[in-house]
Amino acid sequence: MKWVEVIASRVIDWFSGKPTLHEVRLSPTYNCNLACLPCVSRGRPLFKPEDELSKETYLKIIKEAAELGVKRFDICGGGDPFMRKDTMEIMKEIKNHGIKGTVSTNGTLFTKDMIKQIVEMEWDEVRFSINGPNNKIDDRIRGVKGTFRKSIEAIKTFNYFKRELNKNKPTINLMPILTSLNYNKVCEFVELAHSLEADTITLQPFMSEILEDPRKVSEGKRRRISRKLEIKERQRKKLRFYMDEAVKLAEKYNLTNNFEFIGSDEVEKTTDELISSDVENIDGNPLLSIPCYTPWWLIDIDNNGKVGLCSCTRVREDIKEKSLKEIWLGEKFEGFRKMLAGSQIPKECKTCCAISVRDNRKIRNNISKMLVKHDMEK
Repeated sequence: MKWVEVIASRVIDWFSGKPTLHEVRLSPTYNCNLACLPCVSRGRPLFKPEDELSKETYLKIIKEAAELGVKRFDICGGGDPFMRKDTMEIMKEIKNHGIKGTVSTNGTLFTKDMIKQIVEMEWDEVRFSINGPNNKIDDRIRGVKGTFRKSIEAIKTFNYFKRELNKNKPTINLMPILTSLNYNKVCEFVELAHSLEADTITLQPFMSEILEDPRKVSEGKRRRISRKLEIKERQRKKLRFYMDEAVKLAEKYNLTNNFEFIGSDEVEKTTDELISSDVENIDGNPLLSIPCYTPWWLIDIDNNGKVGLCSCTRVREDIKEKSLKEIWLGEKFEGFRKMLAGSQIPKECKTCCAISVRDNRKIRNNISKMLVKHDMEK
């Protein structure tokens, strides 16, 4: 069963009185060793080591998640997970419970021993936030010289140990943020992914809204960064041509990608606008008019223990005060779901990653197919 089919099935189960949790997303730290231009953690303004959850708390979360039937952990967000010395232990505990795991990283902090351990534990996926197809562009966007070389060397080392240990995991996913500095290099990204034996390339549109919080970046600096990174109108006109060429190249190399999603809408509109346009004219089963399905399958735990139904929502609980089950099935989260089920779109959706729109479209399509099949079998 494909991922979106599993999620669609779980959403239907929820409305049939069988609520289940599929994925837990962890953001273990806001600390980072780079200064990526598109990132909220540039300069680490939100990094407070004293607020971060302990390893013991993470082990407790993993145990509770396993008891709830969670199928996947996504370690990401804020800073680079490997700035914490105990992230490898957290990853091992996830695999000890037979749960799939993915981790997002800039790829510069790996040692050979770490990579060997990750391959040995058969961790499922490593996502690399490489933002340029060469050292000149990537080092400029990520803010530190030598970054590109270190990330590339790490991927090559993963390939070496996968061959040496006869393993096919982890899969490698390159995840560039599409900006005015690299929008015309998508074919070069495909060539890079192919040369590195990567399995997937996932492009992410740059969103200036993510820099809006004044705690993260001063107003003047936010505007300068946004002007520098936003894809201009004349560039957008060329983007579709570059994407068409990249699609052909990815097909040639059998490289999994999300290129069909990257069009003019995704670089011109905010995520809440995209979500709204997807559901505004839907008739029929009310399940299909839900703007976002994330709160029915995912829970997001910040580095300080604040828990939400995604990384954007301001509806929060505290994992230090309640169990994972109490929070997941609690009144506060259920109220948020009811709001979405009523087709209301909260304003914080504006800062959500636009990739979620693509995922929701696929989930909605699968729910529709399952509902039709169910009706035919009656």
